[in-house]
Amino acid sequence: MLMTNFTGTVSATYDIPLESLGEPRNIEIMRAVFHNPEALRPGRTSTTVTQDAARHFAEIAAAMRQRGLDPAAVAHFLDRIVFCLFAEDTGLLPNMVFTRIVERSRGDPARFCKILGQLFDTMATGGDFGLESIRYFNGNLFDDPPTQSSGAACPPSIGSGVANRTVLALSADEMKRIAVAAELDWSSVDPSIFGTLFERGLDPAKRSQLGAHFTSRSDIELVVDAVIMTVLRREWVESRDIINTLLTTGRKTPTTSKTLAKTLNAAVTKKAKGEAGNILLRFLDRLQHVRILDPACGSGNFLYVALLRLKDLEKEVILFGNDNGLGAFLPMVDPSQLYGIEINPYAHDLAQMTVWIGWLQWIRVNGFGFPADPILRSLTGLPRFVATTRVSKFRLFAWLNGNTLPDSALIVFARSDDLFFGVLHSHFHEVWALRMGTRLETRPRYTPSTCFETFPFPPGVLDNAPTTPTLAAISAAAKDLNELRENWLNPSEWTRTETLEFPGTVGGPWDRYIDMSTVTDRGSFKVGAVRYPRLVPRDAECAARLKNRTLTKLYNERPAWLAACHAKLDAAVAAAYGWPVRQAQGEPGDLTDDQILERLLALNQAATS
Repeated sequence: MLMTNFTGTVSATYDIPLESLGEPRNIEIMRAVFHNPEALRPGRTSTTVTQDAARHFAEIAAAMRQRGLDPAAVAHFLDRIVFCLFAEDTGLLPNMVFTRIVERSRGDPARFCKILGQLFDTMATGGDFGLESIRYFNGNLFDDPPTQSSGAACPPSIGSGVANRTVLALSADEMKRIAVAAELDWSSVDPSIFGTLFERGLDPAKRSQLGAHFTSRSDIELVVDAVIMTVLRREWVESRDIINTLLTTGRKTPTTSKTLAKTLNAAVTKKAKGEAGNILLRFLDRLQHVRILDPACGSGNFLYVALLRLKDLEKEVILFGNDNGLGAFLPMVDPSQLYGIEINPYAHDLAQMTVWIGWLQWIRVNGFGFPADPILRSLTGLPRFVATTRVSKFRLFAWLNGNTLPDSALIVFARSDDLFFGVLHSHFHEVWALRMGTRLETRPRYTPSTCFETFPFPPGVLDNAPTTPTLAAISAAAKDLNELRENWLNPSEWTRTETLEFPGTVGGPWDRYIDMSTVTDRGSFKVGAVRYPRLVPRDAECAARLKNRTLTKLYNERPAWLAACHAKLDAAVAAAYGWPVRQAQGEPGDLTDDQILERLLALNQAATS
């Protein structure tokens, strides 16, 4: 039992049974006792903190617009500051670094502007910020181009190394308001409320609605439960009942009372657990394939609440599996399953931030820790990205066009360089993934948290180090492999290029294919003609032939040229590790798979120690 004793407040009591200590709310209470006692002060609910936070930033936004700053630039800049405040109060940014910048720059907006730009730069790529080590955030939030408005942004100092990410000039009064906002407990801000209130403060057209009623989280939950969760929960109850019957009777549908009383022998129990585990895994896979579209997403409130509901159900299923000895399962539901359509640029940016903050809050509260870098992940702006199927006989990686919308059957990587592709497609990563991954029936399953996040890449691959001859050799080998595979998959004599034409938004996913001479201004956004080239079969006969040209078929046959490409790639990756060059399988000097695992494990342990 915990009792608060803040001066001038009524004492609040928290009664936490030991068996309930692991529940999310109780974890938060215990964390607050040791790290943030102020969060337990009576009267400071999540709603009141959120309303205070939104009010402060709405006032800052209004003041900056009155000085003639571009409203869209103001919105994006304040989004960054809001995320920094959330990140430092949840431990994603170390040692309250943003608040320290505010405190040490009081009365000197120019200095604040300069230092904040350096912090934004570091968050965009990861690395050192003074004596602090900053994680890699990426995403749309920290990688936009510098502002074009004269005098609107702080200029970088000579030799500072600042890449001039957008940092708008602030007045002394605006600095004071940010300092006041920094004193709030941003870890308890409710994104479902904050997004709406902040949007009203950012968007001049909605300024008059600032004090208006907002849709509460409980109201949104009623809609989410009715539209999404009722069906999923019914499916889960049916699956859970079958699993319970299997574990108690050895059958999915018991027929007699005698069957219920029967004691299961070891062989039947093992078989029943295997079947039950597969049923559980299929339902988790079902949750991870759910797609949610909000066609008028606003600031993302519906999507945020839907994500939390999905995560809660996923956790319930995983814990049920653990409690019944069905194995350990990893939580895989994430923001990539959410889609929103929104024409308002203020709301669009807020929706992304709302969902990401909500997801990170859920992970923190439920004890899973934070995801690996980059914290914020985005495929926007990449000409291509790497993808692999979750479940496959072969662990194959391929390039997808940047405009491709991947579904949850794929694992995607927000990298467009041949070097990264080459290491992923090496035999060394394949061996690690097969050992560290899980299985769906007999087929290997790629799980990012165990296969990718634990894999020790060769030096220089992940940290954007200058290209060396060794790394260049990997890139060249990877490029050759991809080109030869593509030539086999889509022979030039069987294919032709056709150009699709359709309207697209400037700055949107099809931006690089827009004919700028066709662009028209629609007020808050611009639209132009997209001209997108794609490969298609030359005729029906070619289309029939191309159906047999798949990567699975290619790797089943594994012709000599393909084996030679992989041998060349493996040799380049081995050299990057400083290991003996990998020859054809079985020849002298070759590392066995067990030796590869031993060496990779040693690198993994060295990196985490």
